[in-house]
Amino acid sequence: MSPMARLMLRRVFVCALPLQLSGQLCAAQCSNVTWTLSDSLATCPAGDTLLFQHSPLHPHPSRLRILVTYLNSSCNPRVGVPPESIWVASTGTSGNLKINDKGASIFADDSTNGSGQARVTIPSFSGCGTVTLRLFVSGIDKGTKSVVVRTTDTNADGVVTASDQTGACDLNYNGTAADGTIFSAHTDHWRRNALHDTLVRRTNYCET
Repeated sequence: MSPMARLMLRRVFVCALPLQLSGQLCAAQCSNVTWTLSDSLATCPAGDTLLFQHSPLHPHPSRLRILVTYLNSSCNPRVGVPPESIWVASTGTSGNLKINDKGASIFADDSTNGSGQARVTIPSFSGCGTVTLRLFVSGIDKGTKSVVVRTTDTNADGVVTASDQTGACDLNYNGTAADGTIFSAHTDHWRRNALHDTLVRRTNYCET
């Protein structure tokens, strides 16, 4: 091979190398599916917000909201993926915690938006403990995450009564279980007050 041919071959190799590295870098930085969720919930079985003093740096939401971001292999959003392709399943709980009025698969609220994002909402719990959830996207297992949940329904019978103040868990996460005023505000609230499985369109997404 002539010196000129060797020089040209070297230039082609050097020019192609950054493109190859660029592709590897993109693959390393781009995760196909990511998901985040709220933790340390404080709620009643009706899904209402519990009002108490706490630091805004450590919120205690009343409903479990899971944000799923779905991208393609080029790191671009997967838009319009239907809700039945994104769901979570409970793999177990600790304490006497239970999810109210949900089936084995809890689907996304709507199709993925223009950012490739969809939310899965669980509005009602009873009891106190930890729930572990497993995410599935297009049938592929994306792992598990655990969430601490404390509710006014201490005995997990689905309704808040005076008996739930006995053995109550620490609803406001301040280290004590003296949360009588919180219970009083949610007396007679029960899981049937939460909105579950109402007949609505499966998705609001449309393609023109």
